[in-house]
Amino acid sequence: MEDNNFVIVFDNTCGICNKWAQLILKWDKKKKIKFASLKSQFAQNIHQAHPTLSDFDTIIYFSNNEFWIKSGAILKIFKDLGGLYQLFGVFKIVPLWIRDALYDVVASHRYQIFGKDKTCQILTDQNKNRFID
Repeated sequence: MEDNNFVIVFDNTCGICNKWAQLILKWDKKKKIKFASLKSQFAQNIHQAHPTLSDFDTIIYFSNNEFWIKSGAILKIFKDLGGLYQLFGVFKIVPLWIRDALYDVVASHRYQIFGKDKTCQILTDQNKNRFID
């Protein structure tokens, strides 16, 4: 995992998750962030290494041998993107339980609101090197 220091593990069949990944692909000018499906071997390795991770149907952000989930993952991604994206860090003033409760509401209705794809809609020849299994 040496060259996989920044990995977003996401539901690649979820409409909003795919849109989020498209934005990160666009915003990550240094191309340091990679992506893995929740069903990938990479994700399974994280789950095996951290069996106490009970909510495994959420965004997981793996960064320099640490991981974040839910709203914490999103804020950490913005921080790692650098530049103006770091300004989203202001949302850390909102208590974690409130941020994650809002995240959970959207996540629990994500397929009804944003749809579900049979396959990942963002994997292209141009960015396939950013996706890991």
